[in-house]
Amino acid sequence: MNIPILVVQLLYDVLDERFDAGIDRVEAVEKYTSRYIRRDEHFRSNCFLKMLIQMPEAAFHKEAAARKAERYLTQLGEMPLEIADQAHEIEIIPYEDLWGMILEMLPNQRAGRKA
Repeated sequence: MNIPILVVQLLYDVLDERFDAGIDRVEAVEKYTSRYIRRDEHFRSNCFLKMLIQMPEAAFHKEAAARKAERYLTQLGEMPLEIADQAHEIEIIPYEDLWGMILEMLPNQRAGRKA
């Protein structure tokens, strides 16, 4: 259940425009992904977490983040939740829908630093 917790924490950082905290949170997501998420067992979660990692690389800019994460979104579409071999409790909101919500929260311009 760590995945939903990490995601929610990051969402709050983005919503409150605490981009420095968001960068720290994404670094934690990267470490967690490399240690505990196996591509085959948690394919959708792996794709989604990689999408989240693109946000600070895009300076939390909506269009740039969408562009950088496009290949992972495509991979999600190739493995629908209905046939994914992962617990449905992990993906409470389908990742495709959640990504759309996240993009709506991101600014249309490069994010300034806010602690």
